[in-house]
Amino acid sequence: MIEKRIQKLNQKIGEGIYLSALQDFASGRTSRERPGALLWGLSALVVACPYVFAALGVVLLFVDFPNLLALVFGGAFLGLGWMLRPRKPQLPVGAVGRDSLPETFALLDAISAQLDAPKVSKVVLDNQFNAYAAEVRNTPIVGIGALLWLASDRPQRLAVLGHELGHLAHRDTRRIALPDRALMVLNAWQNLLDMDHYVDAHTGVLERESNGIFADLFSAALRGIVDTLTWAILKLSFAESQKAEYLADASGLRVAGRQASLAALDLLVRIDASGALRSGILPRQGEAGFDFLSRLAATVEQLPPDQAERALAAHSAEKLSLDTTHPPTAYRQAFINGLPEALLEPPLEIANWAAIESELKAHFEKIGRREIAAFEVQ
Repeated sequence: MIEKRIQKLNQKIGEGIYLSALQDFASGRTSRERPGALLWGLSALVVACPYVFAALGVVLLFVDFPNLLALVFGGAFLGLGWMLRPRKPQLPVGAVGRDSLPETFALLDAISAQLDAPKVSKVVLDNQFNAYAAEVRNTPIVGIGALLWLASDRPQRLAVLGHELGHLAHRDTRRIALPDRALMVLNAWQNLLDMDHYVDAHTGVLERESNGIFADLFSAALRGIVDTLTWAILKLSFAESQKAEYLADASGLRVAGRQASLAALDLLVRIDASGALRSGILPRQGEAGFDFLSRLAATVEQLPPDQAERALAAHSAEKLSLDTTHPPTAYRQAFINGLPEALLEPPLEIANWAAIESELKAHFEKIGRREIAAFEVQ
């Protein structure tokens, strides 16, 4: 009974997010740097917590110096503030600039101009079926997974990159920065509260060492507050993220057109369904790194038609939920189909695809060689 009510509530909220995204795109209200008021308020409260402890520690150390009790509590509060502080994000390892990928950056610049997005400063290439956009220390970054690139055709690549740069155009990465920092603080709280847990050497069961009834009650109450705040911020963040995904899909549509955007979503479904085909693929003797990655990527198209149909049907039947960062594929495709043609722009015409692919091939070769070397070590 309760599960059905939760499902209906999820459905209602999810449909509201869907309709709100349609309205925002139609009215042009797609750029906000601050999350919703409740999410912003909760996140700001959590992020302020370590600094409040640190400030209290400083006050105790200097107001009643050299009182021993004040020194002990002041040092404890300072240490607590240091342990709970959110860490600053670092640039991903292997991020490359314009000198290394001039043709690829020319493509990204053309997409940025179409979407009025900030120009990308760094590109990260890896071995994943994935792509992403981020903004680290005011540096716009795009990640391109070699396997996703090789499994896609040119229009699908354009749709994926348009989607990711759409996140930058709509300032989505800045909007989630504060909630992400809040979750870092809450995770640090959880680690701190778990310090008295241990695994029993005889039973292998996770146990907790008691510190007395009052300390245990205080710890349980604090853990309840931390867990509740984590749950609330995650739920609110998922709602923000799902709306951002719809609007980023609209950006992909503006760059690549409706057919390519729908095909890119179908591709992502087939990628998930073809994982078993890739599990048995091993490097061949003397195989080039690029060729090895190409064989892995080709499994997406080798998925038997009946398995592909089942995977697509399963995704079409997926219900709305606030437990994921992305809406169900069927709703994303319905959103794309629901956008009026009059609001869309002609797809970008890219003349230098061959040069882009040749440029990336050299980098993918290095990634593939690392993958082959990892197999050899095993």
